[in-house]
Amino acid sequence: MTKSAFALRVALALITFWAGSMASSPTPNGLGIVAARAVQPSALPPIPPAPTTTLPTYPDCRNDHNSIAGNVRKANLVRSCLLRLNAYERTILQGFASRMNQHSALLQALWNSVNSGPYDYPQKLSFYALISPEFAKSRPGGEYMNEYNQLYSQYLADSSFLRTEYCNLVRCPGAPQ
Repeated sequence: MTKSAFALRVALALITFWAGSMASSPTPNGLGIVAARAVQPSALPPIPPAPTTTLPTYPDCRNDHNSIAGNVRKANLVRSCLLRLNAYERTILQGFASRMNQHSALLQALWNSVNSGPYDYPQKLSFYALISPEFAKSRPGGEYMNEYNQLYSQYLADSSFLRTEYCNLVRCPGAPQ
């Protein structure tokens, strides 16, 4: 028997074996092919709440130095106010901005997990409808950032004014006289 005849016999034996196993298959379609089971989609993950948007009271000390006499005492009040404003910016404003960045990163991670996860198309659409407003509110110009943006602008204006005022009082080199 030649090699090609032997190969042909083996192929016929395999086909016969395969056809026999298909005929005795318990599948409903008789083809021996089991249809993939429909997987019940998982519940969508909840959207986390945004960080608290009500920030502690902004230090109201910008004009305290106007009510007293004497450049040294005024300069001390201006310096004290600058220190309070800088502490507020460093702890409260930067802390809030950091928490909002973490919130936005968490939203993005949720979005990525839903898009690449075991969810069907309608679930992805409903999740998109839920998370899109949250993305919009959390961005730098969004609703959650309004108070922060106002306070940060006020901080920049007040600290610039007070630095200029301090230099005017203590006669910083290069300051207008």
